[in-house]
Order: sequence, then structure tokens, then C-alpha cells
Amino acid sequence: MPRTTKKTILILEACADVPKEELQNLRSVAGMLGMESKTEAIKSHEELRSCLNVERGFDYVYLCAHANVDGFGDEDGTTDFSWSQLASALCQGKCLRPGAILLLAGCRGGAWQVASRLFETCHEIEYVCGPRWNAGPPDLTTAFHVFLYNMEYRREMPSTAASRASAATGYDLFCYDRVELHERLDGEGLAAQVKSWAKIFLDWTRATRDLQKAVQGEAGGGDPKE
Repeated sequence: MPRTTKKTILILEACADVPKEELQNLRSVAGMLGMESKTEAIKSHEELRSCLNVERGFDYVYLCAHANVDGFGDEDGTTDFSWSQLASALCQGKCLRPGAILLLAGCRGGAWQVASRLFETCHEIEYVCGPRWNAGPPDLTTAFHVFLYNMEYRREMPSTAASRASAATGYDLFCYDRVELHERLDGEGLAAQVKSWAKIFLDWTRATRDLQKAVQGEAGGGDPKE
């Protein structure tokens, strides 16, 4: 069925020192690619929940903030959000359209620890994209421009778009999807099972060796036959 509404990107301004040029550039890129954009400045958890209370409203959510593996906000910590709080607000608002992508424009936004926490907290989050290392506004603006161009104009897969954004900036941009969470958990489960099997085998080997030594000791220490 053909899409009857334009795609929409929500820009969340979650720190006080976001360059206005970054926001203007993103809005211009969105417009050039035929998308609508909406910008919200958030300074509290109530404001975050309120702006996300738009059922099935967004195809992209772009977060501008200082960030680390624990959360995001102002650099001095005056506005502090955890990744779990963001995920909970997204789920409660039911604002993500099918296939929506979170674009985390902050340091460590592309860390697996961040993505897994978002996936685990909200089952409606399908994709999380961001830089794994420290990056500044020019790097982030360029990377997400290339990413959106490849997604919306070239119709590429998120992984391909992220790879091309990385090549354009020299900074690794990672895009995870929910399937990876299950694959990694399955892999961790298999690894744990293999480790358990290995321990059982090692214990059996040691027990067998000890038994053999005991038998040999008894055979060698008995009374000599006449």
C-alpha cells in the first residue's frame, strides 16, 4: 500500500549548547528529502514524556545532547536523563512508526551497551544509530546527513547507510536492530551452555584420572604374592 503521509523526524534538543546551525542543517536536510520535521527542547522528564505522547507520529527521533553509556543531557549534568527513561517515554507515548530509527547525536550513542538498554526497556524500538566514540557537531551533522540521504534517497538498508556515513566522516557510526539483541542473547546462552559442558567434561576427566591413580596405587601397594 503506498504511503499517504510524509515521513516525520522529531528533533529532541536535550542540552543547552546545541549549535543552532546543527538544528537548521538537519531541518533543511529533512525538507530536501521530503520529510517533515518537528523540534522540541526538553529540560525535564515531564517535557520528554509530553512531546513523545504522539501515537505513531515519527519515523526518526534525532537526539541532540551530551551523552555517555549511562544517559544524556547537559555537559554539567543539570539536565540528566537515563537511556531507560528515554525508552520508557518512547514506549508510553507509542510515538514510533514501524521501522522507526533513533538517531543518537551524542558521544557513545553507538555503543552496544546503550542500544541494548533501549531495546530491553522498550519493545517498540527497532533501530538505534549513533557514534561509538566522541564526536563533535560537525562530525555528527555530516554523518547523519549522509545516513538520511542513503536511507531516504538511495533507499539503502540502515547498515549500509551507517557504513557510508562512517566512510564520509572517518568516525564509526553504528546502527543496531532489535534482531541483534536476540542473536547476541542466543549467542551468550550458547556460550554459557558450552562453558557448562566444558566444565562437566573437565570435572569428569579429573575424576577419571584420580580414580585411575587410586586404582594404580592400590595395585602397587598390596602384599606381594607368594
